[in-house]
Amino acid sequence: MSITKQNSKKINMKQKCNSCDGIYNTSLDVRFTKSCPNNCEFCIEHAGIGALPKASVEEMIASTIASQKSTVLILGGEPCEDLERLFAYVKGIYSYVDKVYITTSIPRTMEEIPQILQDIMEWTNGINVSVHSGDWRENNRIFRNLKDMEFNRLNVLKQLNQLFPEKVRVNLNLIRGGLDTKEKIDRTLNLLFDTYLCRNIKIQELQHAPDLYVSYEKVMRLSLPSPYAHGCQTKVVWQEGYPEITLKRSCFFVERSLEASWADLLKFGTRLLRPQRSSCTVLYENAELSQGWKMGA
Repeated sequence: MSITKQNSKKINMKQKCNSCDGIYNTSLDVRFTKSCPNNCEFCIEHAGIGALPKASVEEMIASTIASQKSTVLILGGEPCEDLERLFAYVKGIYSYVDKVYITTSIPRTMEEIPQILQDIMEWTNGINVSVHSGDWRENNRIFRNLKDMEFNRLNVLKQLNQLFPEKVRVNLNLIRGGLDTKEKIDRTLNLLFDTYLCRNIKIQELQHAPDLYVSYEKVMRLSLPSPYAHGCQTKVVWQEGYPEITLKRSCFFVERSLEASWADLLKFGTRLLRPQRSSCTVLYENAELSQGWKMGA
């Protein structure tokens, strides 16, 4: 069910829409590379293991097939830094999986939409673009990529939306010092929809970043049921006449400032009685498959 400011107290979200419920057990997370030109303060890779020797594309393809997963999520680092290697991998796994998605911050390799990028888009189901602000300079500041502070990556986003409107999704991250007020969120959504032609936006609360965490519920002045018990992902109506927005919230497991509700405790108790295998499968750049993400020392 969609959420609006008017009907926020009448929400009936599905329970089985949390990653911890095992809904991603059919997917494979691929850390295509550890390398990234950005230095986002809240990046989950800060806690991950260091860079590993890169396997050949053929070895990466073989491990992907061996995983027997139907959906592949290509992550990083920044997978679009090496478009030729990325294209060879995507093309190689295409016949063995049902869906392929790529997550990117739009590095300079994607500027002017080179032909190889268009080829990659044709062989994938979608691309998730990380964005921190509708103001391109503010966006770059949060990415903390000192070499490309004058690179307007949001213009590339606009070109992608013009060429592949059904395949582009913006992952809009709420962050203290960036998108942390209703006014900033409204202004950013207006720019993304009207200036950069976005039609698919997912607003995300940070995980395991207590100093930077921003609650969508609080800044938008809504009253929402707890995300753990009632589902951490749902739909939001921003303004009438605009597409619905996907909202992904954090629960008490991943944000320590949040408290568990009675409904959360009841669900947690039920899961203890019926444990589910919900850890994702990860493929690292050395072609090694791992049950769950590895943490650094």
